[in-house]
Amino acid sequence: MHPVQERAFREDSEKRQLMVVKTIGGRLREARELCDLPQIEAARRLGCSKQWLNKLETASNINQIPLWLIDRAARIYDVSFDYLFGVSDDWELSARACMERSVSQWLFDEIERMRLEDMDILKHLHDDIHATDEFISETLEASSQIVTSLEAFRNRNADFDEMRGGSKLVASVARLRESCRTASIKMTLFKESCGASRFEKVLTSIKSARKDSHEPEELNNDG
Repeated sequence: MHPVQERAFREDSEKRQLMVVKTIGGRLREARELCDLPQIEAARRLGCSKQWLNKLETASNINQIPLWLIDRAARIYDVSFDYLFGVSDDWELSARACMERSVSQWLFDEIERMRLEDMDILKHLHDDIHATDEFISETLEASSQIVTSLEAFRNRNADFDEMRGGSKLVASVARLRESCRTASIKMTLFKESCGASRFEKVLTSIKSARKDSHEPEELNNDG
């Protein structure tokens, strides 16, 4: 081989070698982080110093990585050789593991979808409770006004008690007011049993979930 060609071949080989070292170093770091291992603990398990492992992961002042370390890293990090060498982006060791990971992701997505649906139902329930509470309050207020008006009318008309149907009207208005009071008490007890603070936490969670899913709808926190 001509000296010029030999030099060019050697330089190209060195560049390729450096690229491989950088790739493996980067994958060693990613694999360690997948295992949530600090560098000092990973170095202990691999049987090397933290400083040397840091050089390997960053490809700093190093032009080769021992095969024994790659083999040990694959076993300790539980990743494939293809992943460490950059041949594959899939770090799983087997097709079954890949399938299990895929199924786990689907299951997580499905659970998340159901969670968002449940929170949406809770939001509508909260809105319905709030609307019902307002309606009961307005009805109670209206019944009080009716009682007040009826008493005023009764005081201004001395013969009211002798009027036909007067006693029945008074009794009906009294029952209306009592029913409204009972409904208001029951609604208060129902809201207390639901837990106002828990409702607020759920609504906050719904807001956050909608924000994450880019849904602009604003929620009503009243009631």
